Amino acid sequence: MAVEQARLEPGITYIKLIGHVTIDDLAEAQEEGVALAASEPQYVLIVDLSEWQYNTPDFRKLRALVANEPHNLIGRIIVAQSNIVQFIIRTLSVVIRQHIHYAPTLEAGIIKAREILTNS
Repeated sequence: MAVEQARLEPGITYIKLIGHVTIDDLAEAQEEGVALAASEPQYVLIVDLSEWQYNTPDFRKLRALVANEPHNLIGRIIVAQSNIVQFIIRTLSVVIRQHIHYAPTLEAGIIKAREILTNS
């Protein structure tokens, strides 16, 4: 398991999940991500699942985790090409009652993040 994080550019924070990642791993990563974006008036979060090894998420815990996200988070983008991951993300979007954008590549995700920032 690994979670990599970076600030790609002003207003865009990036998280990459590698291997099996637990809810506890995500909670720890969320704390680090919030610290990365704390100085941003608003930001978009790109989550790269291209190397994530699928495990069934606990949607209740995931929903609680998402409920604790900061007010300056204005958009989420998932990077993945797997159909099963796309299905999970669509399901998660309904469970957390928030729109999640999808991008097939990191480059496409960055373009979408810039659009979200420009239109906010």
